[in-house]
Parts: sequence; C-alpha cells; structure tokens
Amino acid sequence: MASETDDRRPRRALVAPAWVAGNLVIGYFMILPLGTADTLAYYLRAVHGDDVVAPYGSDGATFAVVEILVLAGSLLTISVFFNRRHWRRFLAAQERPLPRKAAFLTALVLGAATLYGLPFLLFMMATNRTAPPLFPGSWS
Repeated sequence: MASETDDRRPRRALVAPAWVAGNLVIGYFMILPLGTADTLAYYLRAVHGDDVVAPYGSDGATFAVVEILVLAGSLLTISVFFNRRHWRRFLAAQERPLPRKAAFLTALVLGAATLYGLPFLLFMMATNRTAPPLFPGSWS
C-alpha cells in the first residue's frame, strides 16, 4: 500500500510536459523584448549607416532600451521562479535521488534557453517581413 507521501508525489509523466509547455509560453513572451531589440537594430543601422530608415528618433531608442531591460528582467525573474518550482518537482518525482544533479540542472537550463528561443526563431524564419533584411540577397 502506498504511503501518504507517495500520493502527493508529482507524476513523472506530467512534470516534463508541464515544464516544456510553461517554458514555451515564457519563450513566446520573449518575442517582445527580442522584437524590440530587432527594431532597435534598425535604428542603430540608420544612425551609423544609410542603408535603412530610422523607425524612431533618439527618444524612441531610449524608450526601446528601457522596454527591453524591463521586459527581459521580468521574464528572467518569472523564468527563475518557474524553473525552480519544476526543479523541485523533477526531484520529487524521482523514485531515487539523481546521481548527477549538476548535469541535470545544466540540461534543464539549456533546455529552457532553447525553448525560449524557439518561438522567436519561428517568428523570424516564418515571416517574410523580418528574415530577408537579416539575410540580404538570400531571398527573392
């Protein structure tokens, strides 16, 4: 018969999909600061060269930098708390202790970073508006 603590243990089959889904949602919102950084890059190209038109003036560029810092800081904080919670859930779902916790934690962090980049990469590669300026001459 299972003890009461076993009934509270998270199910291993649900911990990983919940972690993947949550990190993909965080990655979806990472599009906001990354998209702002992409537009800021156009401003910098316009100021230091003459191949594009500036999307805004210097006040807009300052606001964009503040927006990037606030959004990225907020998402990083959310990410740390979310992944700390799932780290505990991963450990609680194990029937025996993990022999290499450092390696598992590294894999968890790298996996989260990959999931954060996927929605942005999909956005950059699946639209005809953003990818061609990044790779001039490669698309017609």
